[in-house]
Amino acid sequence: MRSFDQVKSWNRLYVLIGVLVFVLLVLAPSFFRDKFREGTKLAEYWISKPIQLGLDLVGGVYILFEVDQAKFLDQLRSLKINEIRNDLKKNEIPVLSYEKQNDTAIFRFVTEKSLLKAETSLEQAGYKILLSDKTKKELHVKLDVLEFEKAVAEAALKAVETIRARIDQFGVSEPVVQRIGLNRVLVELPGVKDLQRVKQVIGKTARLEFRFLPRTKDVKTVKMPLANTGELIEVEDEVVLTGDTIQKANVEFTPTDGAVVAIQFNFEGAREFARITRENREKNLAIIMDGVVYSAPQIQTAITEGSAIITGLRSPEEARELSIVLKSGTLPAPLNVVEERLVGPSLGEVYIQRAIYTLISSFVIVSVVMIILYGKFFGLVSSLSLALACLLIISCLVLLQATLTFPGLAAIALTIGIAVDSNIIIFERIKDALKEKVSFLDAVERGFANAYSAIFDANITSLLTSLIVYFLAHGPIKGFAITFAIGTLVTLFCAVFVGKTLIFCFSSNKSIQT
Repeated sequence: MRSFDQVKSWNRLYVLIGVLVFVLLVLAPSFFRDKFREGTKLAEYWISKPIQLGLDLVGGVYILFEVDQAKFLDQLRSLKINEIRNDLKKNEIPVLSYEKQNDTAIFRFVTEKSLLKAETSLEQAGYKILLSDKTKKELHVKLDVLEFEKAVAEAALKAVETIRARIDQFGVSEPVVQRIGLNRVLVELPGVKDLQRVKQVIGKTARLEFRFLPRTKDVKTVKMPLANTGELIEVEDEVVLTGDTIQKANVEFTPTDGAVVAIQFNFEGAREFARITRENREKNLAIIMDGVVYSAPQIQTAITEGSAIITGLRSPEEARELSIVLKSGTLPAPLNVVEERLVGPSLGEVYIQRAIYTLISSFVIVSVVMIILYGKFFGLVSSLSLALACLLIISCLVLLQATLTFPGLAAIALTIGIAVDSNIIIFERIKDALKEKVSFLDAVERGFANAYSAIFDANITSLLTSLIVYFLAHGPIKGFAITFAIGTLVTLFCAVFVGKTLIFCFSSNKSIQT
């Protein structure tokens, strides 16, 4: 009849075998990528996906964007002017013309009465009036942009969401998109080679506007280029509708225009588009993307179904890219490319080889040192614990869908070197207990019990350090911190649970020579 300790030891072994089986199931897609590639039923129903490799391991595109703060500030001021115009329109105050001069908007009115009425209305709305010129019938209004830095930070966060949506439609797997600092966005696309095309799709502001060609002689106009010829044409300064209300955007082919982009508005946009087309029959409505006029069809009848077509595209590829950026939405602010790199796959292969050599060398050296110091038995237990720790670390990265980078591999190698400290503390405590002439299993129990305090203190300190690095750092250093934190928790489990289980299961109350 088996003792309670024997039953407990076998139960621990069953748990260990279960952990090992689970690890192998998690890592199976990483070892057999062809059988678990996207689109297969096996990949669809499996518990995990292949491990994500970083840009430095497989090559690809690296782009660092920065919010153009000058253009963004100008954009916010333009929005303020539109708000003022809408307020005046609601109060039925006609505006003769307006213009923007840096942080000031100048409105001109037909009569002095309109000027005074506008001044009273805007002051009540909270706007700061800089000058009220009754002679020229001009009103100078301050365009204050409050909490601009906060607006820039929010724009960068929104840009992350928009870029990620574009990449998803672009068909890139395992991308990295994150905000860096206050106003920068980092984009890494492993396996992608066409840098210019990526910049065109990701960095396009995609501001869709609808403006009329001049309907009257005295209306204020601006000049914009045609998409197909580059010829400058005049369009009204007023934007009557934007692409913020777009619900769908798809590529279609027509016999006359070839590849076109068919857009569908949501309920609010469809209602406004119907009103605009109903009130402006036989007028030309220009469809403008990022300051370029793609077409200016004449309105024949009211369009109530909430749809429109963008023509003038040079190729089906341009139509597809345009549909992608329209579906993902407009970037909240213009972005400039600060840094761009195309990382070659050969560099990644070198990194992988070096990392593998480093991991194997670290593991072999640590195992040999442990065998020399503590004998074959303890050396074997330590080696098996470390091997399982490596597999568990990679499994955790796979389950968390974290990206394994070269710094991450360095963190695993470092973890192997540090992890052995726990084993050394435990084995030294066991040696001290054996000197008291107790049985081997009692010495093991005492050794583990006396080592817990030091082990937990050391590992908690390492874990806190890695968390601090994670929150203060960015990019590859964050990957290092994540991997090191996971490695700390895993090696703690392996040293305390796995090591003790192996010792109890492999020993038969025999003394160990150290």
